[in-house]
Amino acid sequence: MTEQSKKTEFVIAHLTDLHPDGGVAFAHGVALARDARAQLVSFNAGDGAQARPMPNTGLLLESWGGAADSVPHTAVAHTCCEDPVDTILDGLRPMEPELIVAGTHQWSGFSRAIHESVSESVAVQGLAPTLVLPIGEPGFVDQDTGEVELDKILIPVGDDQETAAAVNSLTVLLERLGIEDIDLYLLRVGGDEVPESLLTPEGPGWRWHRETRSGKPVDGIVAACEELDCDLVVMASRGQDGFLDIIRGTQTQQVMRKIAAGLLIIPV
Repeated sequence: MTEQSKKTEFVIAHLTDLHPDGGVAFAHGVALARDARAQLVSFNAGDGAQARPMPNTGLLLESWGGAADSVPHTAVAHTCCEDPVDTILDGLRPMEPELIVAGTHQWSGFSRAIHESVSESVAVQGLAPTLVLPIGEPGFVDQDTGEVELDKILIPVGDDQETAAAVNSLTVLLERLGIEDIDLYLLRVGGDEVPESLLTPEGPGWRWHRETRSGKPVDGIVAACEELDCDLVVMASRGQDGFLDIIRGTQTQQVMRKIAAGLLIIPV
């Protein structure tokens, strides 16, 4: 029997910089692990855990009115490489997480040139579906109550493989979380209308809508997210492909830098 066949638990990996309260990414990791009945692993790339403790899951759960031990939680500090992205990938691979949760600063221009986004770089590596949350924005988990408030999700439509990957991974997660009564928007930017034949799995109270926008893909996605007031955007990604992607970032990375909502990146 292989190690993969032995693995039965649903693992959520939370990337932490050891901020005392854990921040928005920690709150989302805890709430999602609770609702998905998953194991939460807080992961720090480095030896900073010797100086500062990992965020405390029990205290947060109790502040939400739950039991301190209701989420199985382990903390891992890992060192191996000079590059923090390589260190994170090296530490996460053996865990085989079903979901990675991370926060990111939305720097632009000169600030982005001098501050590399580690979370952004990890997200496009395709290790696992990765939920990236802009630091400074509330996300879709109420930090005072722990309630998951997912009402509207935007899914940009690419080619058949990308769209199938995004829809399949998203619906598996929604089912795992027990999400009901939600509007799901399939978006096509700068092309034909979203085909009626596109996969739209049925779920309790799941309402599928088709949207079109003109213009450039990134601008259309950002505008639709704002106009529809979406809580989450789901995009499939093949990672960086070529020199221009390295310089400008992929479309997924460009969207990540501009939206106030969380972005769930699905590897293809």
